[in-house]
Amino acid sequence: MCSPRPAVGNFIALGIILAVIFLLRSGVVTHIGSYDVSEYLPYLGYGALIAGALQIIKSATRTLLIPLLALIIGGLIAVSMGQNDIVMTFGNGIYQGMFICGIIGLIIAAFAID
Repeated sequence: MCSPRPAVGNFIALGIILAVIFLLRSGVVTHIGSYDVSEYLPYLGYGALIAGALQIIKSATRTLLIPLLALIIGGLIAVSMGQNDIVMTFGNGIYQGMFICGIIGLIIAAFAID
């Protein structure tokens, strides 16, 4: 149940989502042609975070590895941060959300085990 092989597609999707988030948060793309898209970047970033959360939850039906990683990484970072600390340009709420997605993924995985 903890094999990474069934969730290779989910790992690829999470890698793409991380690349998009880092691209959006770094401010590399602010103009597309003559249009200023900098006011839309936070919304695109939130959409990418939601897509990542859905990938974590969706992968729980195939393997426990991704929800366990989300639970451990999100929990460790969230409890070690202060309220105003920032880790990789994200605040405490994002890592608490990662922890919660890990818990939801494990609950869904409990229904998928035969």
